[in-house]
Amino acid sequence: PARALPLLEADRFLIVNGDTLANVDLAALAARHVETNAVVTMAVVDADPRYNAILADHSGIVSSFKKSTPGTSGTLGTPGTLGTPGTPGLFGTFHFVGIQAVNASAFAGVRPDRRSETVHGIYPDLIARRPGSVRVMPTPAEFFDIGTPRDYLRTALTIAAREGRPLDRGHGGDIAPDATLTDTI
Repeated sequence: PARALPLLEADRFLIVNGDTLANVDLAALAARHVETNAVVTMAVVDADPRYNAILADHSGIVSSFKKSTPGTSGTLGTPGTLGTPGTPGLFGTFHFVGIQAVNASAFAGVRPDRRSETVHGIYPDLIARRPGSVRVMPTPAEFFDIGTPRDYLRTALTIAAREGRPLDRGHGGDIAPDATLTDTI
């Protein structure tokens, strides 16, 4: 992220991971980010035991990132509503869907010549230095991980079936007349 900062003309911006698909309301995410005065606002869904989890309180303030465990997901309720503000204690665990609103200051001190990672490197340090600066916005968005060929195929099959269309297998490929294609894209 630090290398990209000089390319940006704004202090606030969105980061969208390239290996996920999610129908997050970007305007709502940006509005939540501004209204809470957060440095980072991460779009989240209920925790998934396949992924690490974000622990947050009723105000949406992130306390830490942990390994997710079955049966500990947060309750989304109304989209963008975490619960009673100011209620102390843990609210729930969530899964980050790879879409976030961020202030450039989140990357202050990050060296552009060193590899860095937000969730397991930059953000825990930010949480320790500035409690309340990293927040979540629960969303009812559908989330697809497309980071591996298997996940990409599974997502393509799901979307094609939902839309009642065959998979797009591209154009100009040579396929032997006696070949059978099954679940390919």
